[in-house]
Amino acid sequence: MDDVVALKASTEDGSSVFFMTFGRIQANVDPAPLEALVLRHSRSFETGSPVVSVEVCKSLGEAAHAPLFFEAILYFARQPMPSSRSDFFAWKRHIAKRMEDGLEIYSLGLSRS
Repeated sequence: MDDVVALKASTEDGSSVFFMTFGRIQANVDPAPLEALVLRHSRSFETGSPVVSVEVCKSLGEAAHAPLFFEAILYFARQPMPSSRSDFFAWKRHIAKRMEDGLEIYSLGLSRS
């Protein structure tokens, strides 16, 4: 399932911050466009230290320890998904535009460990 993905961002000071967003919007298979998009928008979020790289996680579970993980799950669970093929492509274009504008990217918060 790649409809919603977690991303691990590595910062200059060696810590990690997690994000959640829609997956397979920018490219069906290649994670690089999504990783670049989140890296570009990461400066809009509190990350403790500048983000130097972003990687799509293999599963949402990799980010389950993040402070706002469950809030993000609830946010994405409430998002309506289109039921028809034509509606899906219109929805995908709409979501891609919102993500390009820095929206639909959910910061999972700074860990306090």
